[in-house]
Amino acid sequence: MSRTSARLVLMGGGDPEEIALGLAVLRARLAVDAQVWFWPQASYPDFYSSYEQFIQQAWSLAGGAAAQLQMITDIRSAVLGQQAPPAAVYLGGGNTFLLMDGLRRNQADCWLRDFNAGGGWLAGNSAGAIILADDLRHAADRNVVGVTDFSGLGLLLHWRVWCHYRPEDHDHDLHTLLAHADDQTTIMALADEAVALIQDGQLLSAGRQPILCINHTESCSLAVGQTMRY
Repeated sequence: MSRTSARLVLMGGGDPEEIALGLAVLRARLAVDAQVWFWPQASYPDFYSSYEQFIQQAWSLAGGAAAQLQMITDIRSAVLGQQAPPAAVYLGGGNTFLLMDGLRRNQADCWLRDFNAGGGWLAGNSAGAIILADDLRHAADRNVVGVTDFSGLGLLLHWRVWCHYRPEDHDHDLHTLLAHADDQTTIMALADEAVALIQDGQLLSAGRQPILCINHTESCSLAVGQTMRY
């Protein structure tokens, strides 16, 4: 898939009010009655019900109707079955490794790449944002499922996504990460109220906080409303 074909919304994480910022950005790019699948696989099944309530609250704050958002717990059946695909898939936050493992075991990783290449929108919050990029090794979560393949979906070539970014806590970590990354790597650091909209080869800072983009040669803070090529 080319850089210009990706349609992505990435969120740094947070409470329903903060997640609603990114979901509102997603909704603005969909038809009024468009269907959105919510995949909760970054969490454990025992928590799916409460997680659905949490995301429905954020979706409602974003102006969405409850009937538009469908939680998909059996993603294998959804992607291999006859169900019509949605306009967008939202990947919720939780444990990055649990999510990536669940996608692979259910053959949903390839489906997501094809879905996005075909024009479908993907939105990710926290763990759901991290897996959209190239590499998972920097995720702060415990590798509870023993993942050994640390590649992400690769929809952001040569990028890594850092969520819940706080400069006072994480700037040293970002530079340490870069020191061990290849020369092409760029890190996108998202605070809880930061939203990155990627479309037509452009990255737009669409939340309430700027986006930090840092690589081996430069660092820039993309102010709210600003765009750059990625």
